[in-house]
Amino acid sequence: MVAYAQSAVLCFVIFLAGPSPSFGNASNTQGGELAIINADRVNLRTHPSSSSPIKGQLRFGSWVRASQNREKADGLSWLQVVRNECLDEACSVDRRAGWVAEEYVSLTSKFERPTSWKESYLTIGAGDYQGYFHFRSNGTFEHRHIPCVDGNCGENREHDVCHPSEVRRGQYCVSEGVMLRRGRLVVLRFNGASEPSDWLYLNGDQLCHGSYTLGDPAVCSNSSPNEAFQPTR
Repeated sequence: MVAYAQSAVLCFVIFLAGPSPSFGNASNTQGGELAIINADRVNLRTHPSSSSPIKGQLRFGSWVRASQNREKADGLSWLQVVRNECLDEACSVDRRAGWVAEEYVSLTSKFERPTSWKESYLTIGAGDYQGYFHFRSNGTFEHRHIPCVDGNCGENREHDVCHPSEVRRGQYCVSEGVMLRRGRLVVLRFNGASEPSDWLYLNGDQLCHGSYTLGDPAVCSNSSPNEAFQPTR
């Protein structure tokens, strides 16, 4: 999500190239259209064929860059993708790119802003980062966090700063954006950013953060304001 004060939230955490830092690891704008894997343990194959060798597997929520290369084989449409975390060449060449069945790839350009939404709140914390979200009924959201410098959230806070895109309100750094939905996936695009940076998934009418496929505990939204959005007295 957002903050100079971040630590890893699952596999998430990177700064957006645009105006707001991100917990969603979707910031690299090279290589193709931003997309999300919408199923778990999706096979990444060497060639566009269900009989092609498997190079690896992609988990639900993995960010990828989708190229315009499409092929049809074995009754499926195949899409060539690059693992988003591999765009900085941190991965070996054989793990960097491959083919997946297109039905398991959700292009973020196909996500749409909901016309109505159940108002809710979500708190996400990991390490030095504590983020608070307010999801509004019109499909927008507000994000707040308490800033830290170099991950130091000690008592001495006089040098704490917000990201240039954020507004300081009391102890919080504040930013806003819009929600975009496709199926169970919801992505968050901060105002001023060209692409979404973070994803959540729907569990009933709740928005949840965390893996729902591998037994990891998920944090979900509720209707009660969290501490960052409590009315002042």
